[in-house]
Order: sequence, then C-alpha cells, then structure tokens
Amino acid sequence: MSRTTVGYGVALGLAVLGFAVAFVPGIDASVTLSSALLTWLGLLALVVGAFTARAWLRTDARTVRPEARERRRPMATPGDEFDRRLAAVRPAAAIPARYERDPFRERVLADLESTALDVLERHDSLSRDEAEARLRSGQWCADPLAASCFTPGDDATGPSAWAADTVGERTAFERQVDRVVDELERRSMEAGR
Repeated sequence: MSRTTVGYGVALGLAVLGFAVAFVPGIDASVTLSSALLTWLGLLALVVGAFTARAWLRTDARTVRPEARERRRPMATPGDEFDRRLAAVRPAAAIPARYERDPFRERVLADLESTALDVLERHDSLSRDEAEARLRSGQWCADPLAASCFTPGDDATGPSAWAADTVGERTAFERQVDRVVDELERRSMEAGR
C-alpha cells in the first residue's frame, strides 16, 4: 500500500469524523479533542482541497491523453464472399454450350429451387409434384423475373438484362436471385401471420 493511499485514507477518516462532530452534538462529548485541533484539521482539509481543485482546473484538456485504444482490424462480414461470387456469375446464355455451366450458379439455383419447393409445399399446401409443376410453368408467383428463375430455357437474359448488366451495379442473375428470395420471404411471412 502506498503512502498516498494511506494519506487519503487518514484524511477521509478525519473528514468523516469532523462532519460527524459538527452535525451530531452527542459525538462531541465522547471525543476529547480541543476545538483548536478540530479547527486546524478543518483548515488543513480546506487547503488540501483547494490545491487539488486548483490543479484540476488548471489542467488543459488537450494535454490529457487517454490510453491508446485498441486498433480496429477489418473483419469480413458474413455473406460477403457469397455476394462476390454471386456477382461474378455469368448469365447462362453467355456460356457457350460446349462448356459446362458455372458450378456455383448451379448450386445457388438448386438451393433456391429446393427452398422454393419447401415453401410452396408448406405454405401453399401443395404436393411435391404440384409444387414442381408450378415452378416449371412460372405460375408460382406474380413477379415475372422471379418466376422465370425456374422455368426451363428462360434465363434472365436478353436486351433489357444486357443493358441492366452494362449500366447497373448488379448483374441480372443477382437481381433475379434477390427477387426470388424476396418472393419466398414474402410468402413465408404471409403464411406465418
């Protein structure tokens, strides 16, 4: 224990004793200190308090430096890698027939199709075959872009998709996937009410 801590402890104890004597007259009878000693202790406490307040008020706030903060490290947001890969997917029409299709694109479409079938079965009370027929015919939702995602041979390509890909920040495939996800989420939320 440092001398400073002991000094503060003694000063605090004497201050409490001084307040007790001042505000509770019965304590004064049990303590046999002369009034001169109590006066000097009170003046000493006032002087120490004044010096502490003066030092505190004279401190320039700009010179006080807080402890060095821990530097933030950049962290990847979950899903960023998926979004980057989704943005890199080329439209099916841009891939020549002699080359195999993008496996990531195929996996995304397969996962979306599986989810769409589950949603149609669960929330529209359709059998698996009826749900597949609705998906293949494009009659599973009112959004034409989302509906075309599972229609054979109907890809999100064409002049309007090419123009959107050229000018826009997102590819036609990204927009189509977003619309399918939005439609599936809307259907799930409506059925949950």
